[in-house]
Amino acid sequence: MKHENLIGRRFSMLLILDEVKGKPPKLKCLCDCGKITFITKGSVKYGYNKSCGCLHFKRNGMSGKNSHRKMYNVWWHLIDRCNNPNNKSYKNYGQRGIKVCERWMNFKLFLEDVGERPSPKHSLDRIDNDGNYEPNNIRWATQMQQGNNRVNCVYYDLNGEKLTLRQWSIKLNFPYSVLQSRIRVQKLDIKKAISLTLK
Repeated sequence: MKHENLIGRRFSMLLILDEVKGKPPKLKCLCDCGKITFITKGSVKYGYNKSCGCLHFKRNGMSGKNSHRKMYNVWWHLIDRCNNPNNKSYKNYGQRGIKVCERWMNFKLFLEDVGERPSPKHSLDRIDNDGNYEPNNIRWATQMQQGNNRVNCVYYDLNGEKLTLRQWSIKLNFPYSVLQSRIRVQKLDIKKAISLTLK
């Protein structure tokens, strides 16, 4: 396929200054507001990005220096991975049929529903891993909580309580690596592995 040179061309508020190799390749763009930004080629070419982000802030009555800028980036990335085939995460989102609800196509309404990030350790997590980005399927979660929500997560049942191996290690205050070895290497069942731990 012939390479299309976009350097020097303008797309909405973005002037293309250079192309940067990578996976996916990105374009170095000068926004009309004066900011330099790097955006995937497809996002610029097909109109997913019309500015560095300042355009959306202006539409919502917020300045570029507003504290909501980080939340705007969270919002934009979740829309991009669901709608942009050139996004490296698209195969895990848009290609699987994961969508962003119509209400959340508006940043102001998205922010109203999810609120600010509780801490730097939190990120948005879909409660149903096969569900869409919508108000009843979203929570702020830590990396461990998200790990426990993966489709390939294994739960171990003991006396009616179902926990992942890492959750058991925390509950028992016992090294995860030891429990993991007992179950996956020594092939002990969860009851035997934990009974040894409690001795």
